[in-house]
Amino acid sequence: MSVDISANNIEMGLKGVFNNTQQHIEPPLSPPPAFSLASQRTNMFYIAVSAFTINSAFMVLHKTNVSNIRITDDMVPSVSPIRLSTTTFGAFIPQISETHPDLKLDLKVKTVKEPIIKFEQDHVILQLLSTVTAYDVQSDDIPHKLFVLDLESVASVQMSVEKGDLVFDLTLEK
Repeated sequence: MSVDISANNIEMGLKGVFNNTQQHIEPPLSPPPAFSLASQRTNMFYIAVSAFTINSAFMVLHKTNVSNIRITDDMVPSVSPIRLSTTTFGAFIPQISETHPDLKLDLKVKTVKEPIIKFEQDHVILQLLSTVTAYDVQSDDIPHKLFVLDLESVASVQMSVEKGDLVFDLTLEK
């Protein structure tokens, strides 16, 4: 850690890396060279985070299976017109609604590889490889696997401030 103290400010350079407390694994990436921020006298506090720090967190989340989630219809707001059901997915896969009419679905989302974030000049890119497994929930409460989707997603996000609000412009690239 480096500290630079002047009459107007204190600057601290910290290496931000996330680790699994149970099993330390060094991230397979190299930390970036130190970077500096433009001097600002209007803000009391500001912070910058590198892609290295975020990607080390993604690596820990993936290795510890924390990023694996289960999504149920109960999690969808009741006002939503879209439900997690075979009827809804039947619009995309007609056989599901024919063979398993009007059943609720549980989705299990699992990352195949740790997500990667990249900061570029005017936007952020997020790459995500995951598997979504859909199970129907029948009256016996025993889930039955219906289908598996392998997803590769690449999204680009531009951030801006408009009228004091932080605005995100999300573009799904893939």
